[in-house]
Amino acid sequence: AIASCEGEGRACEQLRALVPADLYPVDPATACTEIYGGPDEVRVEGTLDGEPVDALLTRVNGCEIDRFDRLLPLLRELFPGYRPGAALGPP
Repeated sequence: AIASCEGEGRACEQLRALVPADLYPVDPATACTEIYGGPDEVRVEGTLDGEPVDALLTRVNGCEIDRFDRLLPLLRELFPGYRPGAALGPP
């Protein structure tokens, strides 16, 4: 899905709540819990607050789950009924 905000709406509110740092990669030196959160992946490309972003977010460990979860309000707005681990496309 493409999220672009020039007006109002809940998705725009959620998108405006993000800052580019929410999408930065986890520092490789960070100790992360080895908890698998599911196969979910989200690629975010574009511009946020004038800064180019290109991030692949997953749920492969605790650090990545935290990063991914920052986008949950937006994902739930774009994909009503979405919950982590659930498929978004046709069965």
